[in-house]
Amino acid sequence: MRNARLAWGDVHRLIGVWSMWFLAVIIVTSLWYLVESLGGDAPPHPSVDVPPTALEGPALAARLGPSLAAAQASYPDLRIEGIVFPSRRNGAFQFQGQDGAILVRDRANAVWTSAETAETRLVSDARDLGLHQRLGEAADPLHFGTFGGLLTKIVWFAFGLALTGLCVSGAAIYGLRIARGRDGRASAKDAALAVWRGMGVWRWVSIAAIATAFILLPGLLAGLAG
Repeated sequence: MRNARLAWGDVHRLIGVWSMWFLAVIIVTSLWYLVESLGGDAPPHPSVDVPPTALEGPALAARLGPSLAAAQASYPDLRIEGIVFPSRRNGAFQFQGQDGAILVRDRANAVWTSAETAETRLVSDARDLGLHQRLGEAADPLHFGTFGGLLTKIVWFAFGLALTGLCVSGAAIYGLRIARGRDGRASAKDAALAVWRGMGVWRWVSIAAIATAFILLPGLLAGLAG
């Protein structure tokens, strides 16, 4: 069991060292989210008020083609990634995507067109945003690893999984160290019991936090799907 503890320790330290850059990115972007929640969010992006349209269903869908053509003519270099349909507050299509600016969300580059007339009402280029706005835009791509497509998403997933694994390896090392007897040996069961007892009252806090995450997960997934 001593060899197992040493092996866990080596793996734990190796993952910790190689994950430091990723942890730094997550910490910095999380602090930025805290700043935004306290009122330090960036100024709003350029927008335009278009009178709400009375078009609905097939009639509104029929206006998508002309508006798309107008958007592509107004901003030929825009790689459209998403379309926001008119709402009760604003009667404009929003064509959002990417161009030359790095580390920005799709909304930073956008073309607004009137659903009624297919007239371009606003063209927004992320390269024209201020420093505060660019910092705010960079937070999400860096925090979630979406800036490089599937490749960076896989990298972020792998390192996120590695950091989660540190919790497991750390608990295993602690349990093996505490549970070992005079002969220096400890069973997996003894190690698990040592971890459980060692957590004290915090075991219930951890269980509550994990349960809360699973309870909130369906709502989060539903929001992303919507």
